[in-house]
Amino acid sequence: MARLPPQNERACHSFFWGPNFLPLPPIPLGYIGGLGEVYELYQSGGKWVYDELTEISGAHHAQKGAITSWVSSTDSVQHVAYIGGDAHVYEIYKPVGQQPWHYDDLTQISRAPPCSRWQGDVAITSWVSSTDNLQDVAYIGDDGHVYEKESSERPHRTEKRIQI
Repeated sequence: MARLPPQNERACHSFFWGPNFLPLPPIPLGYIGGLGEVYELYQSGGKWVYDELTEISGAHHAQKGAITSWVSSTDSVQHVAYIGGDAHVYEIYKPVGQQPWHYDDLTQISRAPPCSRWQGDVAITSWVSSTDNLQDVAYIGDDGHVYEKESSERPHRTEKRIQI
């Protein structure tokens, strides 16, 4: 068993491997560490190991309790999205089974308002639409409205659209 850094408010996520990923790779888990680091926990050689994704990618640290993830089947990319300490939405991503992890600041790319700055009021979710293959991330803004960001591929490749 891997000796893990302490978690931050029990925020945890897992990836969903769709039918395009047969045979299924080991299913990774992830969480926010005690200092806001984002970790991926996975099996390698029969042992549990972890990577600190914020360190590998150079991304900002996360707020407590706000993390989500998905795998896009059209480009085989793993995604982790979370709310950073600066109230921006960040996405860390990499092609399945490859390194390194990269990151984008979705708030900056989309010119959307920041997330709620109250530690207890953060919320984020994600999904991939099976009908049009759009990848979506939704969060609560600091104005109390719900914002959705969607793209057909990684955010640095397509223009983002915000829906209120």
